[in-house]
Amino acid sequence: MWGGSTPFPSHMIRRLSYTAYGVLAASAQFIVADVCINSADPTDVSGTAAVKYTGFNQLAGIYNIFKVTHVLIELTVTNNEPSLPLFVGYVIRDLAPTTSYTTKPLCQGAFEIAPCSPVATLGLTQGVAGHVFPNRKISLGDVVGNRLAFLSDDSYQAGTTSSTLAPSNQLWLGMIGFTPSASNLTNGFFYKLRITGTFHFWSQSDVVPV
Repeated sequence: MWGGSTPFPSHMIRRLSYTAYGVLAASAQFIVADVCINSADPTDVSGTAAVKYTGFNQLAGIYNIFKVTHVLIELTVTNNEPSLPLFVGYVIRDLAPTTSYTTKPLCQGAFEIAPCSPVATLGLTQGVAGHVFPNRKISLGDVVGNRLAFLSDDSYQAGTTSSTLAPSNQLWLGMIGFTPSASNLTNGFFYKLRITGTFHFWSQSDVVPV
C-alpha cells in the first residue's frame, strides 16, 4: 500500500440478504409480526443477536457506519390452521405494525395504505394451501415520504458495532394474517421470508451519496 492507503473505498454499496423461516400463531382472529428491515439483524432491534444480513460482519470489520436504502421482499406463506381459511399479506411502515394494528378491523384496513402487498387467500388445506408473493423492491425513502430527506437524515443510519446495529429511526415490515371466521386462530401460518437489502457502508459520519 502506498502512503498508508487502503484497498477499500471510503464508501461501498453492497446487496446483502437475510432469510427467516418460522410459524406465526395466536389465539385471536388476527396475527401481526414485526421485522425491522433497516437493522443489521431484522429480528433483533437491540443489536446484540448474532444472526444478521449475510456478509454484514465482514464489512463491519472495515466500515463503521451503514444505512439500508432499498429492500427486495420475497415472502412465501402456507396455512397451518386445521379448519380455518386465512387472509395474509405484509405492509411496510415507519412505526412497528404490532403497535398500530391491534384489532382485526385495523388489520383489514392496513392493506388500504401503501406500501403493502396484495392480500392472499389461503384455503383450508393445512400445510398445503400456500401463496408466493411477487418479489417487490421498495425504496425506504418512499416509506419515509421524501427520498432526499431520508438520505441526509442520520437517524436512519447506524454504527456497525454490537451496541448500535439498529438505527434510532427504524422501518418495519409487518406480516399480517386474519381469518374471515369469528373463531380464533390456533396454529396460524408458516412463512419463509427473504429480504435483500441495499447497504451503504462508509468510514465516517457523512451523508450517504445519492
